[in-house]
Amino acid sequence: MSNRHVLRPLTGLAAGGLVAIGVSGAVAKILGRVFGAGFVSADLPGVAYTPERCADFVRYFPGKSCLEAAALHHWGEVVTYRVAAGILGLVLGAVWYVMRRGDDEPSGLAATIGLPLFGLAAAVLLLDTLNAAVAGGGPGASLSAGLVALAVAAYLAPPFYRNVLAHA
Repeated sequence: MSNRHVLRPLTGLAAGGLVAIGVSGAVAKILGRVFGAGFVSADLPGVAYTPERCADFVRYFPGKSCLEAAALHHWGEVVTYRVAAGILGLVLGAVWYVMRRGDDEPSGLAATIGLPLFGLAAAVLLLDTLNAAVAGGGPGASLSAGLVALAVAAYLAPPFYRNVLAHA
């Protein structure tokens, strides 16, 4: 197996992972619009900001309380950073597409690595969603990422089965 046969599927997996992060940003945006910014990014009870930090938040969101402005600010960061990662994933996806031109040989490497990786990420993120909901913080950031990771794991399950389990 050549380096290209390893690098190409790993590049595709990385690109897909970054695009999935971008999609989770879009899901977080929708959750924030539907349920409010606090659902996605509220602080846990007991978190306090210095007066200077509160002034920073309120300057960005005049007319809001410190905690409301902080939630809006953090929600914006969750969405923006994730969407930026998704855009990077699209660029890497273009590189992957060029790398695979002329070579139709399927590889089970991406599914072999990707299914356990995304499955574990989904489990951890969805458990963190429950933890945040019970603790009183905003569960939406973990929920949006966990749902997307679960969807990617489900997408990778058939090729994982074909390439790994069917040959066992």
